[in-house]
Amino acid sequence: MSETCAIFVALVSILFENALRSFGAQNGLALTPPMGWISWLQFGCQIDCSKGLKNCFSEQAILDIAEHLVADGYRDAGYIYMNLDDCWSSHRRDQNGRLMADPIRFPHGIKWLGQEVISLFHIRGLKLGMYTNIGSKTCMGYPGSGENIEKDAETFASWEVDMLKVDGCFTDKSTFSTKYPKMAKALNFTGRKILLSCSWPYYTYPEKPPYPLIAKHCNMWRNYQDVQMNWNSIMQIIDFYEANQDLLANFHKRGQWNDADMLVIGSPKLTNDQAQAQMAIWSILGVPLFMSNDLRTLSPALQDILLNEQLIAINKDPLQPMGKVVKKASFATTFLYMVR
Repeated sequence: MSETCAIFVALVSILFENALRSFGAQNGLALTPPMGWISWLQFGCQIDCSKGLKNCFSEQAILDIAEHLVADGYRDAGYIYMNLDDCWSSHRRDQNGRLMADPIRFPHGIKWLGQEVISLFHIRGLKLGMYTNIGSKTCMGYPGSGENIEKDAETFASWEVDMLKVDGCFTDKSTFSTKYPKMAKALNFTGRKILLSCSWPYYTYPEKPPYPLIAKHCNMWRNYQDVQMNWNSIMQIIDFYEANQDLLANFHKRGQWNDADMLVIGSPKLTNDQAQAQMAIWSILGVPLFMSNDLRTLSPALQDILLNEQLIAINKDPLQPMGKVVKKASFATTFLYMVR
């Protein structure tokens, strides 16, 4: 290669790298809908550990669940993200103004957990996800990123975090178009590839969310209310996606996905048929598949639903458009899946 040609290639490489660092959705991540496990519906803000650290939201419980992700075949099926949701942190920042974990439930701190992720998770193909809020406090009242977006991005990167969910509680929605892009750029500036999950559209409705801007900065985004552990809640989400499917499908593609919220398979309020239905519809919609359940006690029948190879293959098809309702009767709804 000539010297001139080598210089040209180097310049192109630098420009390409800078371009990738510019926007969240251009970070090369989430080329298929992400899959994993998230703590919220299983542990919520269960911070009372008087009955043992395995029965509350703690590092011990998280490591136990992670072991089952590997041992029971979930990791091999694609469920690779292990996400800590709200209530993981202390109610105050440290002396340097940085976020820190609750000292009782996470006594070793997230830095230690990050090191465990390197040895236990990353080597085994798992990734660590964390949670923050775009405002000054989280939905449950813990410190949010607010005016500390750059500092928090650096902190999460130093902890070897692979995914960040950014909620939108207690925040003026008129600031979202500034704050969420700021977080995306701050994460990219750390040099670590961190998948960005945004709650931006959910807090914007009933006004039409700025989806072109959202898709430019976020890898995935929540559109509708939180799923609950019952079939009625699941049906409300399905109805929302049906009513808005043409709009949502326009921005649903590699690196940027609508998020229908968690799989609640394992809830005692769902029948096995209802669990199968949620798995099937979420897969056909092509949305991220994040379980929130107790993998330590899940029945073999429910494990089989979550590990269904055909449905996961449909969900992870990189050419799949978002599934749409094409026919609906009083007793049934038909979704169409096709590859372009």
